[in-house]
Amino acid sequence: MQGVGESYDTTVWGAPTAYCCSFYGPPEGIPEGLVITVIFPFASLNQIVGTSPPGLNATVCNPVKFQIKGVAPNQAQGTTAISQTPRADIPDEGVAIKPANFGVQGVTSSNRAVFLGTLLFADWANARGPKYVAAVPPGLPSQGPYTPVDVIGPRSVRNAPGNVIDVYNYTSKAQANASTRTVTVIAVIPNNNAGVVCPH
Repeated sequence: MQGVGESYDTTVWGAPTAYCCSFYGPPEGIPEGLVITVIFPFASLNQIVGTSPPGLNATVCNPVKFQIKGVAPNQAQGTTAISQTPRADIPDEGVAIKPANFGVQGVTSSNRAVFLGTLLFADWANARGPKYVAAVPPGLPSQGPYTPVDVIGPRSVRNAPGNVIDVYNYTSKAQANASTRTVTVIAVIPNNNAGVVCPH
């Protein structure tokens, strides 16, 4: 993940066929000292789920199913609830979530940094959608990993049952509306005392 800052120190750790680089520095919108973690690929990440590997300072959650949907170009205008940035500045990897899927009822000053440090890895290769459609939706802006930058709205949708992620930056309303897939997601969540936990 690329952030804003003059320099970064890096720490690299290894697990069976999985490697992680933790970047220390002040990426834009993230407090100084928070660890941003990048792990790849999904198949390798799957081997260390349910653990907090030494040196990572984060928990690799067990894989769970999410419904991943697209946000049309003119939907969800305004400032994002988590990153507090204008809609036009949302990166392709920025997504909206239901905070309740991660154990909290909303975004607060204590959990905002945790969400901004969370990464969501989607197994697009095995995504499930309507019959005869591609696993990866046409026009998908990014296959991730994703970072929560906003909450799903309106409140009635946000509080409804089920794990859901909304992907921003589709350029076509038709593609966004046809993009819904059921996807296995592995979350990597910074260890925290703010109540943010692995989805189930």
